[in-house]
Amino acid sequence: MEHTTTTQPVVRKIRPIGVVGLALALLALASAVLSPWAIDAIDPQDKPIDEVAVDVASRIIDRLSAKAKGEEYVAPAEPQHTNWGKWYVGGVVGVGVLAVCIGVIGLVCHHDSRLNSATIAVGASAIVFQYALIIAAAVLLILLVGLVLSVVGGGT
Repeated sequence: MEHTTTTQPVVRKIRPIGVVGLALALLALASAVLSPWAIDAIDPQDKPIDEVAVDVASRIIDRLSAKAKGEEYVAPAEPQHTNWGKWYVGGVVGVGVLAVCIGVIGLVCHHDSRLNSATIAVGASAIVFQYALIIAAAVLLILLVGLVLSVVGGGT
């Protein structure tokens, strides 16, 4: 009499925490992708970016001229208001980090590895995408300020 053994694949039960983590990760990624429009809707800018670049360049010129004269530069007072755009960016990064943490906890607890790996990947993608947008905006502002400074410096 022949005895055969069959191996059953290991089926990991999908836990609700993994589904919640993936939902948070997807929410963070969607929020990161939509952040330029969402931030503009939440807190519309008073000035376009070219005017901001001109203001920054003029402050740099004022600061340099004050230093050349031996005076102390006093920056003009700006109105204080809550910048909801920064809170939005922080919230997106925070939800992405929370999703990554949930995914890592799920992997450590030996829950469904595919679900938790996807949660980690999507949450990390949301964080990276948000910082890539911030870096791109900073590079654009630096280039515009450099352009304005070169035009102002070349004309004198």
